[in-house]
Amino acid sequence: QAVCSCAPFLFHPRLPGSNGLHPPQRIRGHGCLCYVNLVNYIERYTIAGVLPNIQAYFHLSDGTAALLQTVFICSFLLLAPVFGYLGDRYNRKYIMIAGLIMWTLTSFCCSFITESVREKTCSNFSVLQLWRVIT
Repeated sequence: QAVCSCAPFLFHPRLPGSNGLHPPQRIRGHGCLCYVNLVNYIERYTIAGVLPNIQAYFHLSDGTAALLQTVFICSFLLLAPVFGYLGDRYNRKYIMIAGLIMWTLTSFCCSFITESVREKTCSNFSVLQLWRVIT
């Protein structure tokens, strides 16, 4: 029986697809997914908070700096249906684990575009954009 009417899916023992998990396990699973989603949104909008610093560092115009968010959203727009299709046909847990590992690594790599890297490549802003697309 549900504790409150707003969350019966957390406590109903015979819902299809519940995999027989007890309520504490389902709550932890939902909490973990909510936490990952929260961190994803925080990371998604971090660029907006530091955009003036990025513009000054790479000497970018407003339009060029906006490309960082544009390439991220466009790649998200194009790849969401692909991974939705894969998630319907394959084990979602493994797809999510692979996605989290890839997201963590690419976000980590975005933070290492430094002066020394900027001097060695012709366009490190393009490298940063590439990492944002993969993120």
